Amino acid sequence: PNTVEHHIEWIKLYFVAEGTQLPFEVGEISFNVHGDGATANEGPVHAISEGSLAVSLNKSGKLIAVSYCNIHGLWESEKDIVVA
Repeated sequence: PNTVEHHIEWIKLYFVAEGTQLPFEVGEISFNVHGDGATANEGPVHAISEGSLAVSLNKSGKLIAVSYCNIHGLWESEKDIVVA
């Protein structure tokens, strides 16, 4: 859901090059309104928890996406990337 009580606050994307453990933060997307208003969830704006980041890689490695839910905490997903 995307309500004042239950929502995604942000998503961050990291890249870890093959053979290293050092993460580089590619970017962050913040979602700051979730129906906030005098009456909860009836405000004029709801941020949609979607976004995109463009990146150019010259090394293989993995992209790691981390998001924060105000109820469930951190969620993480990763994808191996092969640069030919």
